[in-house]
Amino acid sequence: MASVVVYSGHLTVKTPEGTKVTGATLVGGKGTAVRETARDEYNVDVPENTPDGPFVIKLTIEEASDGADRYRDALT
Repeated sequence: MASVVVYSGHLTVKTPEGTKVTGATLVGGKGTAVRETARDEYNVDVPENTPDGPFVIKLTIEEASDGADRYRDALT
């Protein structure tokens, strides 16, 4: 499960080891920039004109396939 923090107009997304954030899209379909800042940590630009209420940013991720079977909690 990734953790998210908002700082200086960016979302800081920390991912589990082996998971990469490859893209981010707002609900309306508009893409937003993603930059890797450290190992397993990414900055996602927050729209300048944020709505008054909650909004959604859909992250596109890629997981490394190491070929080993690993236990993983259910994604709920």
